[in-house]
Amino acid sequence: MYKILTRHVHFLTLFLPEQFLKRDADQDCIFVLLLIHRLISKCDLLINEIQKKFPRIDQLNFDDVVKSHRAEQWSFACKLSQSLSIFQMTLRKFVRAMEVCDPDVLRHIASTYHVLLTHEKSLDFLIDLLQKDQLHDSLSLNALDKTISFYKHIYKSYLSQEKFSMSNYMRDLTRVVLLSSDSLQTDIQRIQVLQKESEQLS
Repeated sequence: MYKILTRHVHFLTLFLPEQFLKRDADQDCIFVLLLIHRLISKCDLLINEIQKKFPRIDQLNFDDVVKSHRAEQWSFACKLSQSLSIFQMTLRKFVRAMEVCDPDVLRHIASTYHVLLTHEKSLDFLIDLLQKDQLHDSLSLNALDKTISFYKHIYKSYLSQEKFSMSNYMRDLTRVVLLSSDSLQTDIQRIQVLQKESEQLS
């Protein structure tokens, strides 16, 4: 099926003007949109798989914090899901803004396509670790954080003046807040457990 679709696209491009296919031209505008949608799907995949891999812990106990890695693992899962959700929110704003922005703005975005594309590997790396069952709490999230910061920078530079759906934004923001709350609550519970243990020993 993929080969058929690839050939179909190839034949269609034969009828398009040469200017369309040049670097930073209209074709790259389409590539950016496809990239953004692909990243949104990968974030969804990661969040769903993280929830399966790290079962939810509503109340941490002493064993979770001191005698096992469950607390660290759950805290890591919360923080990673929070970061992915923030990234998704930015990506969805990208899509909505690109649907209504001027053609000149789209061309500016197209000029950043190849740089935007290089950051996809930060998600691919996480997906690869999940598939190998090697995603753990000692993993650094610096690469993902840099990716999110870069996409926010591009959005602010080119698309921040464009209108977007407030209802959709609030839905995404609510998801981010809920995941942030989980992350904060987990860290607070870890501190409380350690503090209680310290008081009992003193």
